[in-house]
Amino acid sequence: RSLNSVYPDVSTRVKPTDKGLYYNAQSFIPESYKSNLIYILVYRVFNIASSYAIFHTDLQILKSKFLKNGFSSVLFDLTVRKFLDRQYSPEVQITTVKRMRVTMLLPYLGPLSVFIKRRLTKLVNKFYPL
Repeated sequence: RSLNSVYPDVSTRVKPTDKGLYYNAQSFIPESYKSNLIYILVYRVFNIASSYAIFHTDLQILKSKFLKNGFSSVLFDLTVRKFLDRQYSPEVQITTVKRMRVTMLLPYLGPLSVFIKRRLTKLVNKFYPL
């Protein structure tokens, strides 16, 4: 997708009641939640903005909100870079061999079964990648 001027100038709408409050950088939550919050908001801005100038302006507004919430500009910039890299140079996987199907029958042991299923799936995917 490329941003161009085919559409009228459109930027993200901010409600008048918006206080710019998101997670605080010091919140006791996983780091992935924080970077994913930035990522999804950048994704939203990217898909709504109709030009690169508007996209840049909206990113600056978003960055200032995150800086006010204690986030580092490095985390914000790295997340934006990751997003743009994925948009403009998507990873292409070339499979040359058909993936081997692995089937295991296990008895149901309650919540332990779900845990074992996840661990086995991770191991199989690690040693038999796509």
